[in-house]
Amino acid sequence: MLREYPIIATLTILFITPVISLFADDYNREKIYKARYGTVVIEGDKIDTSRGSGLKDYTISYNGVGAGIIIDPRGYIITNYHVIDGIRKIQVKTFDGAQYQGQYICHDPVTDIALIKITPNKPLEPIRIGDSSKVREMDLIAVIGHPFGYIYSVNRGDVSGVNREVLVTQSLKYTNLFQVTAAINPGNSGGPLLNTEGEMVGINSALRQGSMLIAFSIPGDFVMEVGAELVNQHTSQYCYHGIRFKKVDLNLIGTSAINIEDYKIVAINSVDSGSPAEEAGIQAGDIIISANDIPAERKLDFQRAFLELQEKNSVKIVFERSGRSYETEIKLRNPRSRNNHITIASSSTSLVRTTNSINQPVANQPTKKNKTEMILADYIWNTFGIRIQPVSQDELNRQNPRLVSSYEFLGAVLITEIKNDCLFYRQGLRTNDYLAGIVTAKDQWNIMVPEDLKYIGEHWSPREMGDVVQMLVVRDQKLHEGNLPVMAAVKTQIVK
Repeated sequence: MLREYPIIATLTILFITPVISLFADDYNREKIYKARYGTVVIEGDKIDTSRGSGLKDYTISYNGVGAGIIIDPRGYIITNYHVIDGIRKIQVKTFDGAQYQGQYICHDPVTDIALIKITPNKPLEPIRIGDSSKVREMDLIAVIGHPFGYIYSVNRGDVSGVNREVLVTQSLKYTNLFQVTAAINPGNSGGPLLNTEGEMVGINSALRQGSMLIAFSIPGDFVMEVGAELVNQHTSQYCYHGIRFKKVDLNLIGTSAINIEDYKIVAINSVDSGSPAEEAGIQAGDIIISANDIPAERKLDFQRAFLELQEKNSVKIVFERSGRSYETEIKLRNPRSRNNHITIASSSTSLVRTTNSINQPVANQPTKKNKTEMILADYIWNTFGIRIQPVSQDELNRQNPRLVSSYEFLGAVLITEIKNDCLFYRQGLRTNDYLAGIVTAKDQWNIMVPEDLKYIGEHWSPREMGDVVQMLVVRDQKLHEGNLPVMAAVKTQIVK
């Protein structure tokens, strides 16, 4: 029988009674049923890891199932991270029965929200997004999920509380949750919480152990805000535009302490000097209406416009300024160029409004193209036995502030795949570990991007380094410091 990975309270309920609503006619059944097309089944062999000494561990494998919501027709999906954590091979099934292999993109360990990707054979139908700020106690809701492997089950209930706080583990704490009476069981995690019109207003994540009809969902506005950050984290590896939005305190979403307009309106907070956006005439305070013909109802919509784009691609932006609509085009640049902005004379960025569009030259600054991403990834795979994904300094600081405060590291790389016979694996490194740096007697290397590992690989000299080097790894938000031998194996010590 399929069951979900037992990591949080969602996974230990034994008895749930059906919820029978006295207001069944208030549900738009057709739209709720249609939401199943925006929901996926996520399953695969889970690895239950028990750690021994240092980073060494042993594993138990079994099958698990969960859910996810489609946010983009090209196959991008949001789910709970605990649904995919430990899955060796992510399998995704859509409502039409098609099956795909899923690819992990990135996740936020603080909120337990993850982004994965499939390559569908046709455009998918994303889930419709509702306004979770309007959800109140006694509102009717519905949930879609795959409890105990019974895929695409639909049931109903109501909201019994808002702004709930739930401590799941020492490292995972949910805030501002909806408390609902719908039957959320193992297999429902990551699936949508729907309003009566079939719009997603949350994702189902946890339930109270040993209780009946006490389950919890993450509000949709919160999910969309984190989703936007995850998509931006992914796309910023391949292209750069220079538009920045106001940072929103996620803990305040859904409370009276924050202005809803701060995250409901796609208003630009700042534009990097000399960036492609500035060259296109975009300014702080402009409100994005659409990006590449994707209506920008929220930040996630704007960030989705840059998915699968690279430097030199162009993006059409329609925005509002002082009550008038304008159109311009951003020519994307290499993400590494953000540290080398070129200041454009003010005369070349003046706006000329004609028939609701901006006519202005877009500077074409040629950049020397590095080796292709694929060649570099293959080099790292063949040399070190790992595949990696860069993470920002902000993300690294959330994982472990010591690497930023003590070592002054600017970022790290997330290990997304590792060979079971490589040196890193033999020393205990695993998928989803953050590799932040390598320290030798002569050098301290902060690993932020694939090019950093390539440089280390080209300069890895045992004679110059000595017999061993030190690696800095973050796992479960704890910093691990250990000796990584150039030619032999030694134990690694955990630093709390």
